[in-house]
Order: sequence, then C-alpha cells, then structure tokens
Amino acid sequence: MKLRLLLELEKGSTWKETRLYLSYGGWYKAEKILKEKGLICEAGTDEKGRKIWKLTDRGKELVNYMKKIMEILGEDYDIEVISK
Repeated sequence: MKLRLLLELEKGSTWKETRLYLSYGGWYKAEKILKEKGLICEAGTDEKGRKIWKLTDRGKELVNYMKKIMEILGEDYDIEVISK
C-alpha cells in the first residue's frame, strides 16, 4: 500500500484524483486497510457522485510523521508498506 496516498487525501479527494492506483482493486484494498486502521473517513461526494475521503485525526498525525521522515530523507524517497 502506498502511504503517499495519505498525503493526497490530506487535501480531501477521490481515489481517481490521487492517480496512485490504476485499478479499482488496488484502491479498494488500500481503502479497506486505511479505514480499518482509523486513518481515513468519508467526507461526502463530488459532483460525479464519487466518495470524497479525508484524514481522521489519527491519519493527520501519521501524515505529520511521514512529512518529518521525508524532510530528513529528502523528496526522492517514497514510503510504502509491504503486507505480510
């Protein structure tokens, strides 16, 4: 799962706007995990009826940590979680 998705959802957006996943399957897997962990929640729908997602307080906290890590390592790195 690409944690960079959380940086995109910080703005409040639909999965298509993030352009990180090419298929519904990848997005739905990430969505399920992020919802189960309490990192994202629904924030309404856009004009096309697509769900808009936003970060929860817990998600915002994680994004702040990610930004600090990226600041230390530089912008050339991407943070990715590999599931077991």
